[in-house]
Amino acid sequence: MNSAGNSGRALPRAGRALHRTGRALPWALVTPALGWTLLFFVLPFVAMGFSSLTSHENGGFTLANYSQFFSNPSYWQAMVNSLQVTAT
Repeated sequence: MNSAGNSGRALPRAGRALHRTGRALPWALVTPALGWTLLFFVLPFVAMGFSSLTSHENGGFTLANYSQFFSNPSYWQAMVNSLQVTAT
């Protein structure tokens, strides 16, 4: 009696091509999501970090922006307010 399962024969040419494209389908579906994440999350985050570490006067590396942030009580109050809003 013949079973309907795999009889050990090689797949025809069209079947192999379909199998190959089956491996590419997940990447084709994930690529737009990765591009969107890169464009709208990663690149702005990197740009913000770069901007926070550069001087606006001469464009060189500086930590003055962070020094100003941590020494000004108004910034601390703004951070506390933000955390309170986030927690509630």
